[in-house]
Amino acid sequence: QQVLGSFALKKGGTPLRVPRDQALQIYQQLENGMQPVIEFDTAGEDRRAVRVALLPVRFRAALPAFLECTAGLLSLDFEPRSEKDVYFATNSDRLSRAARRTLEQIAREYRQRRDFRIVLGGFADARGESGYNMELSRRRTAMAARYLRSRGVAGKAIETRYFGESNPRAEAAGEAGWRRDRRVTVWMADQ
Repeated sequence: QQVLGSFALKKGGTPLRVPRDQALQIYQQLENGMQPVIEFDTAGEDRRAVRVALLPVRFRAALPAFLECTAGLLSLDFEPRSEKDVYFATNSDRLSRAARRTLEQIAREYRQRRDFRIVLGGFADARGESGYNMELSRRRTAMAARYLRSRGVAGKAIETRYFGESNPRAEAAGEAGWRRDRRVTVWMADQ
């Protein structure tokens, strides 16, 4: 028996959140035909142990579809507390009024608490040359960072990343989809 770690159950929509490293270990155990088990005690007077076994039945059959689905996901090296998006016009790094409102809200929260860092991820739609899209996503991220600093967020609390046209939100080409891809995603994360 191998213990992968212990985790706190929390109230809300996601009562159990397993960190990436342990989640990968669980995944590897399933892939090898093992049965990872999650154990916990119930609350209240009638405390009793509960065991939830993850069975590898049909895991291998579903694995190719799972890998195809996750291949397009953005891999982050931190666990976001929350995230918000600010959107941009085509071929622009100018912050719209709505984008400034969203960033102001984040800056206000930071000034009140200062217990988190802000990670900015810039993106572009798929139109245009790849190198240009990478530069455009960098400029968008820089504009959002500059605005946050101007509103009292410490520069050391801001981290910037840019991804060009990778990780599109749109499932199909067209203006409605491209609009969702022209963004800076603002992740709030533990320091």
